[in-house]
Amino acid sequence: MTEEPVFSEEVRRRHEEYTRIGQEAVRRAIEENRRLGIPNCYEHGDQIVYELPDLSVTTEGPFERVYQIWQEHLRAQRAERGQGGSEPGATGSKGGSPPGTTENEGGSRPATADDADTGDAESEYSNSM
Repeated sequence: MTEEPVFSEEVRRRHEEYTRIGQEAVRRAIEENRRLGIPNCYEHGDQIVYELPDLSVTTEGPFERVYQIWQEHLRAQRAERGQGGSEPGATGSKGGSPPGTTENEGGSRPATADDADTGDAESEYSNSM
């Protein structure tokens, strides 16, 4: 007795095509991140590992340093403009959070749909421009 295939030939063909498209998109994203100096993030077993722009690999997340560099950049911009305000969100400062984030008591966090309703995320983004 012969078993029927679980999936039809058409389903198998589409699966292969979608897998190929997805793998190509991932390959392009990895290449673009490398070109732009953005760390790539992978899962290896039960650990998250980061491939840094110099192609070294680490388990320590590199994004906190990126945020620190962003804050230093904003402080330098404010100083050049004579606006003062050494802390993010200080009176007279523009920006303070990377676009797509918003300030809260613990620092910045990703903007949410709730922020959009109040205009907080939008004003933070437009102020950082």
